[in-house]
Amino acid sequence: MNNKWEIGLAARTTRITVEVGGYRWRVHGAISGTPSRWNVHLAELLGSERLDVSVNRDFLLKMREAVAKALDLQVEAVKRITADLILA
Repeated sequence: MNNKWEIGLAARTTRITVEVGGYRWRVHGAISGTPSRWNVHLAELLGSERLDVSVNRDFLLKMREAVAKALDLQVEAVKRITADLILA
């Protein structure tokens, strides 16, 4: 991290662990935007070498719901998660 902006972003990043599709995920994200919503930066697969489920619209919705539940938020308060944010 070379500048103050990057350091500030790292300080605000929250990491949570959720279970979706029978797998555990470490989800990195933070509150951003107007109106404020929780934004997922990365979801990384934990404890498995390989993912045997499709990362489709249904899976991404379940991931969003799990994040909202873990943070005690309404689903609408979590931005839509896209497949390019999944590290598996």
